[in-house]
Amino acid sequence: MNLEVPSVHRAVTPKRRNTTGSRPPPLQEHKLQESIRKHCHNLHSKTRPSDLARKQRIAERRAQHLKLPDPQQSLIKAQKVARRKQVKAQRRAIAKRKAKKRTKAQQAEAELQEVQLFQNIIKSDVFDMNRGFPSVPQNNSLRHENRRLRQRHAQLAQLCLQHNNTNPFNPPPVIPPYVWSPRPPYTPPGPPTADKANGRSRKRTNNDQGSFDLKRQRLSPPPQPSPGALSLSSPQTSSSLWGASPTLHPFSTDKLSGQILEVFEACGQKSSDLERKELCRTQLQKEIQRLFPLARLFLAGSSLNGFGSSSSDADLCMVLPRVSGEWNEAVRVLGQINKLFRHLSYLRNIQLIKAKVPILKARDTVSGVEFDLNINNTVGIRNTFLLRSYAYAEPRVRPIIMVVKKWAQHYGINDASKGTLSSYTLVLMVLHYLQTLKNPVVPSLQQQFPECFSVTMDIHMVPDGPRHIPAFSSTNTLSLGELLLGFLKYYTCSFRWDQKVISIREAKAIPRTSSSEWKNKFICVEEPFEQKNTARAVYEKSKFDAIKTCFTESWRALQQSKDLNSILPVRLVTMGR
Repeated sequence: MNLEVPSVHRAVTPKRRNTTGSRPPPLQEHKLQESIRKHCHNLHSKTRPSDLARKQRIAERRAQHLKLPDPQQSLIKAQKVARRKQVKAQRRAIAKRKAKKRTKAQQAEAELQEVQLFQNIIKSDVFDMNRGFPSVPQNNSLRHENRRLRQRHAQLAQLCLQHNNTNPFNPPPVIPPYVWSPRPPYTPPGPPTADKANGRSRKRTNNDQGSFDLKRQRLSPPPQPSPGALSLSSPQTSSSLWGASPTLHPFSTDKLSGQILEVFEACGQKSSDLERKELCRTQLQKEIQRLFPLARLFLAGSSLNGFGSSSSDADLCMVLPRVSGEWNEAVRVLGQINKLFRHLSYLRNIQLIKAKVPILKARDTVSGVEFDLNINNTVGIRNTFLLRSYAYAEPRVRPIIMVVKKWAQHYGINDASKGTLSSYTLVLMVLHYLQTLKNPVVPSLQQQFPECFSVTMDIHMVPDGPRHIPAFSSTNTLSLGELLLGFLKYYTCSFRWDQKVISIREAKAIPRTSSSEWKNKFICVEEPFEQKNTARAVYEKSKFDAIKTCFTESWRALQQSKDLNSILPVRLVTMGR
């Protein structure tokens, strides 16, 4: 009996063998190609398969541990980078602006250094080739200018070799040292010649005058003819008006008038004082033209308008073309001149004051003149020659204004920095009073001769403007004392401070307008050219009341005593100058 034992194993299907001409499945074919490629690559690179596998495993581990960047962190980082770039751009812009501001100053310093260097070379008769040209001090801020100087020095050295160690160039005239010697005492001029009587004066002839000498500024006072024909011209001949004039004696017969004339003779500016200021102006102009060849220096203010005293400073105005009147530009130019002045041995106490109108103060130790220098204040030049025309239009104008200025200084109301009246405002107030009399002492020159005092006139023609004004004669016969007493009475009793504006341009008191220039102002005095308020410094009620009190008390005291000592100590003033 045949018994079949059940099989516990499952039947195994035999594998299919590849026969000749049969193709493997697609997956196996791909793996086969990949293994062949790897084998060929290994043979070419001589790298073992184990190394490739190890590198693959390392790459897989790195990919697993790689983290994706956070979007917020990426944004913060981008913002930081942008901010850093913005800050760098701002710093570069600031540095560029500063470098641009320093460019002109550095260029001026380099030119000045070059001028000084070549002046030393010019002074030597024979050039020493063994020593060569003097070396220029190296400075990082001036490296471009120094490179240009070294190139020029090399060219000059080559020229010296060609010319056998001689100076190869034609040197410009060296500026002589500033040596001042006083002029001989003044002697009154004789009777006028026929040429002077006809208005023709011979020009100055100076054999020492070279082609580089500067033209002298016209500042001599006009000659005083008879009272019937007073001239306003300004020829270059000297005059005796700096002391007592014979035409003042008919107006100084009483005691008060004699005291006024005494103060004027003692405190008025002398011709020697003006000569020293003119000498200082001429030398400073030569020095400044080394930096600014087109610059011209004008003597302005009380030194030239005829109302200055022997102790007054010199006001200098530098007219520089193509330079705006802005504050920053004026400070920049004055800063360059300040550096130039500090290299001049005869200047002391140099100080740059950056006020509303920047000025440069200094003292000339040779002439003994203290001066203030400003930039392009052309209005000051115009009103200087306008006031000068008024000063010499009538012989009584200058003594009255001199006494009024001394009186205001004695009572402490002649200082604009302390909220009171400036000297310029006091002069305009006196001229306004002399114009408003029944018989005016002086007329309104701007009304009668507008072409001579035009605002559009070229600034270099302003000194010649008054020369075309014909003679003027006043029918007023009041003495100096009567005019001083009338001046104090006019501003005490007649003038309406709250309603009127003082104007010498109109020769009358004009009514106030609602403009900001005159609104809510205690004292209104019109500037003849700009038509602004020259008394705007008086902005406190207490200062205004003090000024009115001085006028009132002085008028009453002088009316009772008819003695100038009642309002002004004549002896102290004449001794103190």
